[in-house]
Amino acid sequence: MTYIELINRFWKLNKECSFTAYETQMYFKLLDTCNSLGWKNPFAQSNDCLSGELGISKRKLIQLKNSLKQYGLIEFQSGKVKRELTRYAILGCAKVIQNDTPNITQNIIQNGSNRSPNLRIRTRQDMAGAVGIRHALPLQHFTPPLLEEVKNYISQKGYQVDAETFVAFYTSKNWLIGKNKMKDWQAALLTWHKRQKEPHSSTSKVNEIWEK
Repeated sequence: MTYIELINRFWKLNKECSFTAYETQMYFKLLDTCNSLGWKNPFAQSNDCLSGELGISKRKLIQLKNSLKQYGLIEFQSGKVKRELTRYAILGCAKVIQNDTPNITQNIIQNGSNRSPNLRIRTRQDMAGAVGIRHALPLQHFTPPLLEEVKNYISQKGYQVDAETFVAFYTSKNWLIGKNKMKDWQAALLTWHKRQKEPHSSTSKVNEIWEK
C-alpha cells in the first residue's frame, strides 16, 4: 500500500470501529515515524519517547498498541529487557518485515492481507454483546479533525479562534464535551468564536476554558 492508501484504510476502518483520539494519534505517529525513516519497516521506538510525544502514560501506551494490533493495523515486539526498544511494523506497507523479526512476520499473511486470519475486529456490537446487552449502541461516526482541516475552516468562516489551541484542548479531553462524545467539531468552533466576541473577551478567554 502507498502512504495515502494506508491513511484511507485507517479512516475507512474508523467508520466501523470509531477509534478514540488517542488511538488515532498513536497510529499516525507510528505511520509518520515509519515514513520519516524511509519506510523502514519494522522500526524501533522507545516507550519513553512515544509516551512523551503523545503526552500519555506508559500504561496507556501499552493499551493503545495492543488495541491497534487487535484492529490489524500494526504488529509490535516488546524488548526483552528494560531498556531494549520496542519494534513496530505497519501492516500493509509495501516494505513489510525483514527476516530478523520472525515473530512479527508470522502474523502477516503473505497474500497481501493486512490482518491475521484469526483476527476479529472489535465493533461496538461485539463489546455490547460481551456484557450481555441485547441491543448494541448505535455506531458513532465522529472523526477528530486534522489540524489543517480546522485551520482551513476557521479561515473560510473568518472565526477568531486559534486552531492549535482548539485541537490540543479537545485532544486532551479525548474529544468529549462534558461526559459526551463530540458530535460536530464545526459547531464547537462556532461556540468558541462567539465566546471570543463577547465583551471583555481576549486570548485569556481560551485559557479559562483550559482550566475548566
